[in-house]
Amino acid sequence: MASPTATAEAAPTTNSIKDFDSDFAKCYNQLQGTFARGHTKPIQWRKWQLKQLWWMIEDNQDKIFNALTDDLGRHEMESRASDLLGLKTDILEHIEHVEEWAATRPVPDAGFLFGRLGKARIRMEPLGVVLIIGAWNFPFLLTLQPVIAAVAAGCCIVIKPSELATNSERVMANLVASYMDETAIRLVTGGPEETTKILKYKFDHIFFTGSAKVARFITAAAAKNLTPTTLELGGQCPAIVTKTANIDLSAKRIASVKFQNAGQICLSVNHAFADPSIYDQFLERLEYWTRRFAATGQMCYIINQRNRDRLVNLLDDSKGRVIQCGDNKSSKANERTHLGPVIVADVSPSDAIMSEELFGPICPVIKATMDQAAAITNTLPRPLAIYIFSSERSEIDYLQDSTISGGVTINDATLHAGVPNAPFGGVGDSADRRGAAYLA
Repeated sequence: MASPTATAEAAPTTNSIKDFDSDFAKCYNQLQGTFARGHTKPIQWRKWQLKQLWWMIEDNQDKIFNALTDDLGRHEMESRASDLLGLKTDILEHIEHVEEWAATRPVPDAGFLFGRLGKARIRMEPLGVVLIIGAWNFPFLLTLQPVIAAVAAGCCIVIKPSELATNSERVMANLVASYMDETAIRLVTGGPEETTKILKYKFDHIFFTGSAKVARFITAAAAKNLTPTTLELGGQCPAIVTKTANIDLSAKRIASVKFQNAGQICLSVNHAFADPSIYDQFLERLEYWTRRFAATGQMCYIINQRNRDRLVNLLDDSKGRVIQCGDNKSSKANERTHLGPVIVADVSPSDAIMSEELFGPICPVIKATMDQAAAITNTLPRPLAIYIFSSERSEIDYLQDSTISGGVTINDATLHAGVPNAPFGGVGDSADRRGAAYLA
C-alpha cells in the first residue's frame, strides 16, 4: 500500500462549534444523506477507508504514543502492543476478507418447498448510520476497533471518543478529520451533556464501551428510538487459585495482569480467591511479584483525581489488611495522579472493597475453597471473565460448570480475548452481545 495524501477538511467537533445542537443536526443529516445515496456500500469505498485508517495509525504513531503517555502514563512499548498492533492487524484482516463477508450467501437447505420452487439467499446489508462511543482506558483501541467493523460493513459513522483521555481525544479528532471520508465518518467531541444530546437522535446501531452505570443510561436513551445496541462492559472478574495450582506462576501471572494499565482494564483481575491450604504462600508470592513489577517504575496513571479518590476511599473503608507495594505519591510535575499497587489481604465477601468493580491497582485476596469461590462469584453480577488456576482437570471443569461468565482463561488471564475467530463479550451486566460484528 502507498501512503495516501490527506486532503479532507477538518470535521466539526464540539471544540470548534458554538452551537452544538444545530451543527450536530447538520452533521447527522449529512450522514443520513450519504448513506441514502449508497455512497458507503461499494466494496471499493470500504477498502479505501480501511487503508486510510491503517495509514492514519502508521503515519502518526509518535503522536498517538505521546497522547497515551500524557493521558495514562503508558510506556511506548506497552502502547505499541496493546493499542496499535491489534488495530493494524484487525484492519488488514478486514481488508482481506471484506469482499467475502459482504457477499450474498445461498441458503444450503431451503426445505422441500423452496428446493422445488426457488432458491433462498442471505443478502448482507449495512445497517445505516451508527454511533460508536469509545472508552478512555484504551482510547484508540476501544474507539477505533468498532470503527473498523463499521467501515467494513459499509456504514456511516459518528465517533464519540471519551473526553476523559483529553490528549487522545484531541489527536484522534485531528487524524480522523485529515484521513477519513468526512461525508461518511465524523468525530464529535464533548462530555456528558453533548453525549446526551447525540443520543436523542435515531441511529441504526449504537456501540458502547464503558461502565455498566453509563450503559444503563445509553440503553434507556436508545430504547426511545428502538435502536439496537452492542455493549462491551466489564465486571468483577475473579481469579480462582485452587489447592493444586502452581502457586508461584499463578501469583506472577495474576500480578502481571492486575497491575497492567494500573488495573484499568475491563478484563483485569478484580480480586483473587485462594484456597486456605495455600493462602499464605500465595499471598507471599503475590506480594513478591507485585513489588518486582512496581520496581520497574512503569506504572500507569489513574485517569483522573476523582477515580483516584474513589479508590483511596474504598481502601480506607476496607476491613482487610492493606499491603502497600509501591509509591502512592502523585508521579509527575503536571499533577497527573498515581496510585501504587496495593494488595488487600484477609478480605471478606461483604467488605466495602468488594462492592464494585475496582478498575484500579488494588487486588483484594479472599481465603476460600473452590466451592466457596464459585458460590461467592455467583452472588455478584456476572463477570466478563473468570480466571481459573489449577492443575486438576476435575477442578477446572467444576468451576466452569458452576459459574457463568463471558469467557474463561485457565492458568493465565485475559488470553481468551486474543484468540482469532473466537467470540468475545460478556453476559448479564458485563455485556449484551459479542464483538463488533453486529453492524451489517
